Amino acid sequence: MFLLSLRMEISNLSLFDKNTFGDSRLASRGNYIINALINTGTSVINRMFVGWDSKMAAFRFLANPKVSKAKIKRSMKYSCIENIKSTDEHILVIQDTSEFNFGNHKERIKKTTRKPGQVNNNNPGFFMHTAIAIGAESHTMYGIPHLFTYNWHPDRTRKKDLNKICKTKPLNERDSHKWVSTAWHSMNSIAPTNSVTIIGDRESDIYDLLALKRKPNVNILTRITHNRCLADSELKLFETIEQSLVAGVYEFKLPSRGHSHKARIVNMELRYEKVKLKRPFQGKGIAVCEQSLDHVYMQKNVVKYLMERTLFRGSSTQLTLLIL
Repeated sequence: MFLLSLRMEISNLSLFDKNTFGDSRLASRGNYIINALINTGTSVINRMFVGWDSKMAAFRFLANPKVSKAKIKRSMKYSCIENIKSTDEHILVIQDTSEFNFGNHKERIKKTTRKPGQVNNNNPGFFMHTAIAIGAESHTMYGIPHLFTYNWHPDRTRKKDLNKICKTKPLNERDSHKWVSTAWHSMNSIAPTNSVTIIGDRESDIYDLLALKRKPNVNILTRITHNRCLADSELKLFETIEQSLVAGVYEFKLPSRGHSHKARIVNMELRYEKVKLKRPFQGKGIAVCEQSLDHVYMQKNVVKYLMERTLFRGSSTQLTLLIL
């Protein structure tokens, strides 16, 4: 129901104007393509449009030298900022990464002179890390405050060895910097009159993001994957939460997801604690410059994670969220 209402809110999106590309006809065509993409749920032009004329118009739009990725990104950001100015509600900035895998076209791409970047399984393609701004109460999508595209070099090191190398690299040379840069750009794009919560999944459990200097109206909510050391306790994060008191218990109905995931009533409990994180070791350095921020953690028995990992075999698992 939420996705349906969200799609209805943006079904008549006007993202571009005559100043975007310097041509009102290009702006009109661009808005038409964006709305077709939303309404059809596909980014394949041959599926978005039925008529040959519409398909050719879309291809010509993308091939036009006046149309560039930078102009499209700038227009999306400006549109998002203007939309948020019209409201004072709490804004949720949700960021995640999508993979565009062109493995089915690998042989055709080999015939070109350009050597494409890679994604998973050494297939050609690219990643797009996007943040969307949504009203916490109204579920209105206000736009995209920031997006970031990248891929891997065709001659990159094997993934097994790359993980070891990345630990010694500075943040701006790692894929994980997308979480920090997107949070920073989104935070600075939204008016200070709005309360903002930046949300990320387990990949966003990065110390650089947790220690990011934020405006007073900005919070960070992320799923914790590392059992971090604490600056003022011998216990680690998960053990500290485990020993805290249950603050509340509530239940909700989890919808069915196919034959193996039947609908069920889920009981959830809430625990929280204020802690002080210790800065992690980096290379041969010493854990210094500890952050003095108050970090509030919430731990729940979350069935979504259980569903993906144990297929409802009767066991329980825990999800740790961090609110900054």
